[in-house]
Amino acid sequence: MLIYLADLVHNYLRGSNTVPLNIAYIAAYAKLKFGDKIEIRLFKYANELLDAVDKKQPVLVGLSNYTWNYRLNEFVGRYIKQNFPQTIVVMGGPNIRLDNIGIAQFLKENSYVDVYCLLEGEILFSRIIEKLLDPKIIARTSEFIRSAGINSCFSLVVNKLTGHCVPNNDLSLDYIPSPYLSGILDPFLKENLIPLIETNRGCPYSCAYCNWGVSAHNKLKQFSLERVKSEMDYLANKRFFPYWIIADANFGILERDIDIAKHLHHLYKKKRPFSHLEIWWDKSARDNMVEIAKILKGLSSAYVAFQTFDPVVLDLIGRRNISLERLKNISQSLSKYSERLRTDILLGLPGETIESHLNSLNTAFDYGFDSIGGGEVRLLMGSELESDISRKKYGINTKYRLVQEGFGIYRGQLVFELEESIRSTKWISEEEMLKLRIIRAMFFGSVTIGEFLPLMKYLKYCDIKIMDFFKNLIKAKNNDRYVDESIDWLFNKACGEWFNSQEDAEHFFSNENNLSELLANPTIKLNFDFISNLVLSVKKYRSFCRYMLDIIIRFFPQCDNNIAQELLELCENRNYIIRCLKGKYQINDSIKLSGDTISILEKIGFLPKGDDRKNISNSLRLKMDEVDAKFIENYIKEKGGKINTQTISILIETVPNIYMKLGY
Repeated sequence: MLIYLADLVHNYLRGSNTVPLNIAYIAAYAKLKFGDKIEIRLFKYANELLDAVDKKQPVLVGLSNYTWNYRLNEFVGRYIKQNFPQTIVVMGGPNIRLDNIGIAQFLKENSYVDVYCLLEGEILFSRIIEKLLDPKIIARTSEFIRSAGINSCFSLVVNKLTGHCVPNNDLSLDYIPSPYLSGILDPFLKENLIPLIETNRGCPYSCAYCNWGVSAHNKLKQFSLERVKSEMDYLANKRFFPYWIIADANFGILERDIDIAKHLHHLYKKKRPFSHLEIWWDKSARDNMVEIAKILKGLSSAYVAFQTFDPVVLDLIGRRNISLERLKNISQSLSKYSERLRTDILLGLPGETIESHLNSLNTAFDYGFDSIGGGEVRLLMGSELESDISRKKYGINTKYRLVQEGFGIYRGQLVFELEESIRSTKWISEEEMLKLRIIRAMFFGSVTIGEFLPLMKYLKYCDIKIMDFFKNLIKAKNNDRYVDESIDWLFNKACGEWFNSQEDAEHFFSNENNLSELLANPTIKLNFDFISNLVLSVKKYRSFCRYMLDIIIRFFPQCDNNIAQELLELCENRNYIIRCLKGKYQINDSIKLSGDTISILEKIGFLPKGDDRKNISNSLRLKMDEVDAKFIENYIKEKGGKINTQTISILIETVPNIYMKLGY
């Protein structure tokens, strides 16, 4: 029996896609159960799946359903059903409301779906296969499988919902064969897709904005330590990847995660199979995290999940049981062992005002966080905030925008993904949200990307609240056309990214001019695009630097203007992308700075403190990581004349570090 499984992503823009670990688990378990009775093929890209279906029709197609591929699944699913109506389409994934009304509504709107599997899919999908392999059945049809009555599998039969959830309470996950060790994922590794490593499943927390901690998933399940290490060894022997992703919801929640961290560091020292690790750290900030950060030695920026510092907001979003004081103390301990400290501050949460949000950003930066993400709250299907009750209770109003990299042309037709995000609540207006969008984009580029981080940390050293600087940045007058162009560009992009409804978006892109503009100049992420726009133009970059210096001179007399100016010159000189765009590909260089500026760089943590200032030259060394430098160089040379805002944004988001390190 031929089966196709697809974890689809849009690939019109070639970003960093991950291996399809989810469907690979399903395939590995099914092959264990049924062996040669089935043939399974895995797909990541829609055109490859459609070509395969046209060439040889499968009995069964399985699709994974997420916010970033919902409409792509719809296009593919409807194509399959229209052309091959007896092909069975099964779907699973978190992008669905979990109550019976929500499930029924989803199946009515997506009539191409014969069965929706809720919860973990490995056993459920194999039960469907088992039904279809039964020699007693007359025909393997959609009608048959919709009426099969499999636990946790939902269908519409004569417009009536059938199915009920029966969770699998087995806390060991080793019943699922490894798709790495079995070679199932080898074809995707050869295509340089980023490895995902799952050591456990589940989340014990119930944050209102998230669907990771729904009740059916709040028990932790684990793969054995031996298996996890074997998978890591297997990947380390394959080839170099820019990074690995640890796909746990709360890495560090278990004592054994310390052993996993030790193994990761051992592999890094021995084979260098990655440059860094992407990790979602435990949200309650356990002591394990400090030990893990100490072991990893900067391989992953330590993450502490704050979301907000406002006690009213914390109570409304279900995080009252997580101590802010404990998170603060853990953050201070983590900063000793992590090169950067990450958190998220979300915008649009219930109870959040413009002032409380600005205060949260100030507090995060004051606590030492220099990688601060977040943004407008996206309403995720299955989360508490997405429910009709919460929308009414909190006065939530939403709009839609394109998902990052979420579009493509398939069979000559544009397919795009939309995210529904909060634009106003009882506590904050859309106009205030827009103002914060502009501030956050500048802040993200300056601090989280790190373009002007030396200057930002100097402002903090001078006891300046960082949001006061950015508020002045967007409201002060200036006479530089390049600065005006940059800020106007940012404002227009921030206003133009939203649609009132999904229908408005469809109407907009049905216009050939709008479609052509999207394909020619896609905006990836406004936060990245703003800095990319500056990086591409020396005139814009230096004009913006002069403007920031002017803001400091006019509004913040406690700063030394000469130090601020030298720090801005350092910012340009340490950006390796800017250097490469100028044709300067050397990874070692030097820069001369005043003794006062060097002293400040020591005090704000960009340089180790010198024991004897008299013996230290005012010439500082700049050194770029060789692996990151080679990636940047090759990327820019490969793009040639096609370097634009979008390509630079992809580069900034992909490379672990685009900045040269300072030394004596």
